[in-house]
Amino acid sequence: MTKNLFVTLADKNYLDQIKQLFSSIYFNAGWNGDCMLLSHEIADSDLEWFQSRGILVKKCEPFYSERLGYLPAMVFDRLYLFTEEFRRWDHIVCLEGDILVRDSIDALTKIDGFGAVRIMNGYRYSLFGQFYHYNQARLNELKAKFDLSRPALNAGVLAFPTNIITEGMTEKFRAIIDEYKDIMVFSDETVFNIYFYNHWIELPAVYNVCPSWEIGFRRCRPDDLKGIILHGYSSFFRTPRKIWFPGNPVYEEWQANLAKADQIDFNKPMAIKGKNKVRDIEKDSELILNLPNRYFYVLIIRSVLKKIGNDQFWEMIDHIKIKLRLWQFMFRKWNRQRNWAQYPARVFIFFKNHFPRAYKKLGDMKQKVMKN
Repeated sequence: MTKNLFVTLADKNYLDQIKQLFSSIYFNAGWNGDCMLLSHEIADSDLEWFQSRGILVKKCEPFYSERLGYLPAMVFDRLYLFTEEFRRWDHIVCLEGDILVRDSIDALTKIDGFGAVRIMNGYRYSLFGQFYHYNQARLNELKAKFDLSRPALNAGVLAFPTNIITEGMTEKFRAIIDEYKDIMVFSDETVFNIYFYNHWIELPAVYNVCPSWEIGFRRCRPDDLKGIILHGYSSFFRTPRKIWFPGNPVYEEWQANLAKADQIDFNKPMAIKGKNKVRDIEKDSELILNLPNRYFYVLIIRSVLKKIGNDQFWEMIDHIKIKLRLWQFMFRKWNRQRNWAQYPARVFIFFKNHFPRAYKKLGDMKQKVMKN
């Protein structure tokens, strides 16, 4: 048994997604540790595919049966990672199924604490966004306990050493769920933000970036993305949110990874020449975090989109394009009818009448040039 464990979770509706994920960490990241699937109501016949490729399977009873907020109750199963049985490994890296890995993630096994990437886009970038806002009394209670303006962590990528696992940890998680379930928006992500409040380590942004977020700001090609871990947790303009939807910037790359999934065998790890050797992870992460400041006008357009709606906005853009083409046509027609030869003389006359001293100096300079 190796000292590091890679984990993801899924139910029967997410099988292709996690096959792609395992394929990307095998071929692109060269993962050389144990792998595990937290299985939620997946048939044994489907689980055989993973087991035959060296992937451990843990069948999970629902950690919490009730759906809270936007996410399915299944995501609470991730909280099982903080039970005593997982102390067999030294470090755990847990990724969600809507992720594509492009390069080595070995650096995540060296985190000395609970590590995650801050939420960069969407209204939930701060802790305030982790809760429903309809109950002012409950919000006042939260404000008394937490600074709700602090950045919130995204639970799509988690990395931590198992020495942070303590006895009774999952019971504390359950207590948090029971206390905040009426205003909890993002299930276990909200639990993590509360439990590790002020005690989580911010990972470099390249380890959890939404491709449409980066492309939306930088207008770059998918090949030029700085992200090492691409996570389709948010949409940007009219780009499909999930990376397995046709039209998403990395859809073809996702399909290519899935096509190779049958070839993986974690009993025989694949050595790769990672791009990380030539990456400047710190610089790339700083660039990603500062995209809203560098391209502030994009945020203005997004705010307009939210106010008037996507469809109306693009109808307006199309209308403007038609107007511009019409103006361009009219200008060209008007331009052909004008005698532009007369305009230079008019400019000089205007200059002579209104700026005589400057006009004289120009005349003197002209005479000198002509003599030379």
